[in-house]
Amino acid sequence: MSSKLKSINCVVDELYQPLFNDFFKPSVGDYEITEHRLPRGSLVDKWGNKEFLAAIHFKLNKITESIKNGNPDEIVIWSDVDLFFSAHPTVVIQDLLNITKDLDLAVSAESRHNNSINSGFIAIRCNAASLGFYKKFRDAVIKSGWAEQNIMNDMLHSSNGLKWKRMPFRYWNTTIGLPYPASNMMIHVNSIQAFEHVVKVSKASWTEQKYEMLDKLSRSHGWWRMPKLI
Repeated sequence: MSSKLKSINCVVDELYQPLFNDFFKPSVGDYEITEHRLPRGSLVDKWGNKEFLAAIHFKLNKITESIKNGNPDEIVIWSDVDLFFSAHPTVVIQDLLNITKDLDLAVSAESRHNNSINSGFIAIRCNAASLGFYKKFRDAVIKSGWAEQNIMNDMLHSSNGLKWKRMPFRYWNTTIGLPYPASNMMIHVNSIQAFEHVVKVSKASWTEQKYEMLDKLSRSHGWWRMPKLI
């Protein structure tokens, strides 16, 4: 199967707007991002609260729509905004297209110690297999009232007929831990607690702490913040 990028997508709310503006968006370079904005006043400031779960349901509906509306075999990328591409985006996108060449879905890893996934960064092929999976996944999450990651872990590992795999650790989350992979492609602050022993944060709120950690990590790993060679 060939792979062609259709779109890079994310969900943004008021609290996460600074993370999108200062880290995610500049790291994507000239690639266009499709922003799916939560209704005004939907402040996702705590994992697992009512607003968080409403945002997950909103996101899953939008993902399902993007698969349904894509041309056959196009790739849609869905990303959280508390991350940045640490390599140049043309390198990242080509790497993702190579990874998904024979797959319906590729999802970032949660840990180096088990086979769990992190649903905050996913590349999805627009086809019947991925659409069928996401419809079932969306309905299961809405019915359960839980956050989606544990449900996705269970459904992926028990799925039949869906071709998927975890992305290499170069699509790095703080829960993966050190060392940083060689040829790192992405840094995702999916957990502050998992990495604050390495990168100290002093701010009070959840989003402020994420901003502080992203700022410190991007100074040493963000391609767009590195000194330009003349």
